[in-house]
Amino acid sequence: MRLIPIGIIALLLVPIFFMSIANSSVSSNTYYTIEYSKYSSYLHIGKMGILSVEIYKVSNSTYYGNLSCNDKDTYVNHYTTIYTLVTGSAETINGKICINSSVSGNLYVRTNIPQLARIIVISSGMEEIVWAGFNETYVHTYSYINGSGEVILQFINGTSISNISIGIKQNSSIVQYVNLTLTKVSVSSESEYSSSFMLHVQMPRKYSPLSECFIANGSSFSSSAEGYTVTTAYFCGKLMPAIEWKGLGIGNLNLGLHAPMSGRVNFTTLEFYGINGTTVGYVHSAYINAEYHGIFEDSSFIAGELLIVHIVNATALAKPSLISVIYHQGVPVILGICANNTVETTANVVIQHQVYVNNAKGLLLMLSLNSSAFYVSVIHSTIVNVTIVKPTAVVVSNVTIQGKSYLTQIVNISASGYVTFNVSKVSNENFVVFEQESNGSLVKLNSCDYFVVNGTIVVFTDPASTYLIVYGYTPTASTSSTSSSSSPSAITSPSPSFSNTEILGIAIVVIILIIAVIMVIARKK
Repeated sequence: MRLIPIGIIALLLVPIFFMSIANSSVSSNTYYTIEYSKYSSYLHIGKMGILSVEIYKVSNSTYYGNLSCNDKDTYVNHYTTIYTLVTGSAETINGKICINSSVSGNLYVRTNIPQLARIIVISSGMEEIVWAGFNETYVHTYSYINGSGEVILQFINGTSISNISIGIKQNSSIVQYVNLTLTKVSVSSESEYSSSFMLHVQMPRKYSPLSECFIANGSSFSSSAEGYTVTTAYFCGKLMPAIEWKGLGIGNLNLGLHAPMSGRVNFTTLEFYGINGTTVGYVHSAYINAEYHGIFEDSSFIAGELLIVHIVNATALAKPSLISVIYHQGVPVILGICANNTVETTANVVIQHQVYVNNAKGLLLMLSLNSSAFYVSVIHSTIVNVTIVKPTAVVVSNVTIQGKSYLTQIVNISASGYVTFNVSKVSNENFVVFEQESNGSLVKLNSCDYFVVNGTIVVFTDPASTYLIVYGYTPTASTSSTSSSSSPSAITSPSPSFSNTEILGIAIVVIILIIAVIMVIARKK
């Protein structure tokens, strides 16, 4: 009798295995392409009477590769170089700057102007330090440009910094000629060291607060972005629905100065949504720019990180033909209608279904937001809210139509404007929905204006007060309709796919179950 509990335990383990696999199937098949960079640039001038010491410290960390949803952490190497600089004479430079940007985020900068130290990009209020180093003439890096922006090149000019700003558009090239008076510097000593840290990739949650943290030169800055902005923004050259989070972290920088140097880190995160509200990617930027001017020292410090995440195989179209902001319970939702009635939105699309309104094709959408479902419809290139109403009465009866009796649900509603209502099916026969006019006559609805989901009939209409759902109805030649039927398009999760480890686990459990059953039978014999 001791063998029976083993079989019971095995039976209990099987559904647990399948539940675990089903819950993890979607995330295990999702991969990220990561473009990450972190730079800091620190110019320090120590004053000692008529003498001064100029130190330039620059750090960089970059990672470009792929991660899965089950493996969101990776080690990133961090390199630091410290230069001791000696100031020379001033010289007028006839310079040339060439900048090229691509839709994929690549940024190329070429210049014959010496002593390049930093490259900063500003676009739609987002600040990014996309490169820091010393005296390079060619830089290939990554940046995020929301349609258009500004590229700022900073050069060490003796004991100060000089800026050159150039406007740029996404996927464009520009050449600019400049004249710049530059005080030359030379390197008297140079030292390097390296370390590593763990990069963790965490996708934001729609319509939820976002906590962010950035470490600059050993000082930690944190921000909790309670609010968000629903907007549209460019990602990989495509305009799409997005949610933006902004935050601010305030603290003191640990730079070894005689007096504390306060800093403010600006955080910006944008997440982008494609077809049916699926996440296409996101951009995160942290940026700090601080200066200190004292009797004994002057300092200029800039640091930041930029993370661009692409979801592999997530689909998005070039540009929606119709973009609108709608509200559900006071919460804004961006809705974009694209070619072939595909939908991009900051919400999630549960059902989409073609309907006919005033003899024209329309689109009925069931969206979900924060576990709350609601309907909207696209009618004549206008997005309108659709109210979900509960019938005031549903009576099952036999109704005679054209001399023949049919099983019928008589549904009464009280509403105005475009609505949907639903009732449970009472028969497996085909059915037709009629609208009853005030004079008692029946008008058949277009068959595209109702459909079945999980045994429930959903009807979309500009309402009358009474509807008849007639089962087994066969129209005569004089009353036949030419309308075509259609089924709703439900948005479902992909089918589970099992890894070798998971299959092995299932096999082991099944074998245990079979052995236990055999032993129980043998015991009884």
